[in-house]
Amino acid sequence: MKALRLRTIAWLLFSLVVLNVVGAGLYGALRVLPAVREVRVATTSLQRLYGRLAEDDRWIGASHTAATRAVTAGDAAAVARLRESLANRDRLVSELPLADVPQPVRVPIARAEDLASRLVVTFDEIAALLELGRREDAVQRLGVADSLRDRFDRVLADTQARGLDNLLQRENGLQDVSRQMYLMFGAWLAVTLALASIVLVLIKKRVTGPMGALHTGLEQVQGGQLSVTLPLPASDEIGELIHHFNQMTAVLRDRAERQGRVAAVGELLAGVAHEVNNPLMAIAALAETRLAEPGLPEVERTDLESIVGQAHRAGQLLQGIIRLIRPAAGEPRAVDLNEVVRDTWDLIGFQFKADGVQGRLELVSGRLPVIAVPQKLEQAFVNLLGNAHQAVMRQQPPRKIVVRTLVEDERATALVCDNGPGVPEGVCDQLFRPFFSTLPDGRAGLGLYTSRLIARELGGEVAYRPTTEPGATFAVSLPLAPADALAPVRVERPSGQRRALEGLSILV
Repeated sequence: MKALRLRTIAWLLFSLVVLNVVGAGLYGALRVLPAVREVRVATTSLQRLYGRLAEDDRWIGASHTAATRAVTAGDAAAVARLRESLANRDRLVSELPLADVPQPVRVPIARAEDLASRLVVTFDEIAALLELGRREDAVQRLGVADSLRDRFDRVLADTQARGLDNLLQRENGLQDVSRQMYLMFGAWLAVTLALASIVLVLIKKRVTGPMGALHTGLEQVQGGQLSVTLPLPASDEIGELIHHFNQMTAVLRDRAERQGRVAAVGELLAGVAHEVNNPLMAIAALAETRLAEPGLPEVERTDLESIVGQAHRAGQLLQGIIRLIRPAAGEPRAVDLNEVVRDTWDLIGFQFKADGVQGRLELVSGRLPVIAVPQKLEQAFVNLLGNAHQAVMRQQPPRKIVVRTLVEDERATALVCDNGPGVPEGVCDQLFRPFFSTLPDGRAGLGLYTSRLIARELGGEVAYRPTTEPGATFAVSLPLAPADALAPVRVERPSGQRRALEGLSILV
């Protein structure tokens, strides 16, 4: 069974957290908000209602006082004040919010409203009786008004008590809901922490163990142990990473074996080149000694000069091989890019001739000063020319390789061009990756990668340049050094005659 990928687990965990937060919020909102809304609506309604009842109470008190004075005094002015108080009653009449009032409060509210209406009628009767001069009847109606007012006060007090009791009950209910919410959140939090702990343990099991093994494997590879192979865990991102690690170590083992063989062959070749160089120099010295003899026939002189030239050429070739295999350590210095290109061409140009490759140098006139380590820069050109040679050998004749030097944007540039099959479009982005090769013979695939590293160490670059012509072009660009950074060229003055070696002493 295929295991869940870590990305999927992370999304599931994130979704669980989001659902947990949203669920808790919705639950709290659905439980608490209705209770809070009921309390708010009931409180607002009771406040409006009690405000209306307080105004009624104040009006009843003022009207009762006016009625008492009118009955006691019995004059028209007192009756007028009672009529004025009755007229003010109309401004107090408004619709009571009984629909939003709690049920226990509605009955006393209705009774209070009925008593207030009866008081209005009683006060109006008192005013009318006084206006008719029936003072005894007005006194009797005043007694009825006193009784109604006492009952109104008791009903008002009962209404306020019931309203407060209802609000307390609602507040207690809200506290119960809050208590339940706290308990629910506690249980919810406990379950969430338990689930999160389980998920973290699973993730730790899936990540910590394989990552620890991978870290140990990397340390072993760093220590030089390339035979490390890690067991594959679940088929997730960590498993893919370990799979790539195993592939990398396999490639490194294969490359190390090949590089070891190449290094051994290189050391053997350097030793052979050194040993061959000694007899070549001896042959050249003997030929030069013979050339110094007077009266040497012209035919022999021509043959000896050819021997000396070929011996020196072979010696230079052997020295170039030794220089490539055993590069001398040195600091970057000012060198002529044209000279480095010529030395590289002299080193491997013979192979072009042997394979029927038409090679040509097109060097800019003058000198191109750059700051570089000559041996390293020569190695970069050997890699590029070697790749060009391999490319053209896969083509039918004519096979051509051209090296051009020029100045572009204040940079010295060397172009290595060939008429081979070119670079496929799908692999252009992978050309400079280490161990990448399009050849089926299992070559190392480090030439372009190494050449770019050498150029970048010198502040330059190696890049592939697409062209409309068949083949491939690679450009090596380096910053130009000051023109006076190069040592002046030493011109050997030709001598009119060869100097004899007689009388010279040589200490070996």
